[in-house]
Amino acid sequence: ADAADNDIAIARLYKAKTLIYQYSYDSNMMIESAKETARYYMRGRDTMRYVNALNEVIAGYLQSQDTLNARVYLDTIASYGDCLTQRQISDLYSAKLFLNEYSRDCDSAFLISEYMANVADSSSIRWLSVANAYYYGGYLNQALHILDIAGDYEKYNTFFTDHYYESNDPKNQFAPQMIYDINIEKLDETIETI
Repeated sequence: ADAADNDIAIARLYKAKTLIYQYSYDSNMMIESAKETARYYMRGRDTMRYVNALNEVIAGYLQSQDTLNARVYLDTIASYGDCLTQRQISDLYSAKLFLNEYSRDCDSAFLISEYMANVADSSSIRWLSVANAYYYGGYLNQALHILDIAGDYEKYNTFFTDHYYESNDPKNQFAPQMIYDINIEKLDETIETI
């Protein structure tokens, strides 16, 4: 086996470690392991998996609310532009939406519009990330509409369900809680206008 094959094998071992740290909610170790995964994929000249590993680094930084470092890695992924797959572009925008919750750099509806314009394959869109961005942007009806769409495409979203709930039991997943929260806010708005 040549050096590139060895580097890919090492990267896969670090990827497995990254998953273990992710599921044990150890953000710091997840980040470090994902960085090593990316480094070895880059050495092995596997750009697609390199970018995916960088996305895991971003997920770790977002999980630990380190927006500065998350933004640095987002910029690195964005620099690959035309080389990105639809799923990688979607992951990039999903992370941007989540980051925007902290920074409020722009209106979530604008960022979502840009997301939809750049990801043509609707099965690649992280619908729960979109619903979450609408919700935190105050667009409750749009959030509910997107949650209807989300049920058709994805069962969970790693930025939210895995990081905020210890159980994957359906009654504890992200989307049902969001629907409840939105309906409570809408009820509250209705009561205030009476």
